Amino acid sequence: MDKIAFKPLKGQEAEEVVNKHFRVNLNLRRPSVAGVIEKERAIIGAFLGEKPTAGYSIRITEMRRSKDAVEVVIEKQEPGPETIVAQVITYPYSIVAARADELPEKSRLVMVARDGARLAEGELRPAGQKP
Repeated sequence: MDKIAFKPLKGQEAEEVVNKHFRVNLNLRRPSVAGVIEKERAIIGAFLGEKPTAGYSIRITEMRRSKDAVEVVIEKQEPGPETIVAQVITYPYSIVAARADELPEKSRLVMVARDGARLAEGELRPAGQKP
């Protein structure tokens, strides 16, 4: 598998991308992965789904291209059983950008944990096209 270089998007830039392209994914109760091609860049989002408290996080650590899919490898954290956290519903996500020419258009995306467990599947689509 070929590794794909990417840059994490943070703060306001990440929020704007989520609001523009990934509103559906953000509010799902289950994990999901999706991507859009926007001009010269591909934007990939990995979403943990609805969580009952603060203290959950997700981070895309690697992307690998195979002949039929792009694996989006994530690392996730959960609060420990004795951790004091805010009682608020959260929707953790991680957004990255890669060069569009690194990913074939209409690629199948597979979100996997670092241990190899498959968490979700989605697709890479042109911006503006409905999922």
